[in-house]
Amino acid sequence: YKAYRARFCGCEFIGNANGVDGSSSGSILALTNCIFHANTAYGINTVADLMVVNCVFDANGTGGIYANLSASERAYCIGCRFTNHSGAGDLGISCAGDSRVTCVACYFGNNTTDITAARYDSINVDGVSLLTLAGSDTNHGYTDQTADDFNLRSDATYRSQAIPLD
Repeated sequence: YKAYRARFCGCEFIGNANGVDGSSSGSILALTNCIFHANTAYGINTVADLMVVNCVFDANGTGGIYANLSASERAYCIGCRFTNHSGAGDLGISCAGDSRVTCVACYFGNNTTDITAARYDSINVDGVSLLTLAGSDTNHGYTDQTADDFNLRSDATYRSQAIPLD
């Protein structure tokens, strides 16, 4: 068990260089129900333990999460959506170093690459993977992403196991 040193809930990180920069060694981040949209580099850039729950990473300049972790650190993504990182080389989750990311009930759509180097674990629930790698799917079902409303419409064609923000 690790005590998270920085906790964010219900925050929006929009139009920054990196939405959250966890580049200090030893920092431990926990984020719940946050939105990372249109940051020029990554939604989260971290070298530390990370837990993100029910977060949206959409249209960041380089990608959703950049994790450059040591072998003893982990990143956990639960019920998150990684969408529209579709420029040249853009990534949903970029894993460097010894990084290992565990994904539970996450949705990836319209990213150039969803997760790099297959350095991730997908946890199965009742024998079924809840990880959705949707490739070029662009119908994410957001209410109005241009107005930063990333709740899912009730009539959305593509729905993931990720939990809506409302």
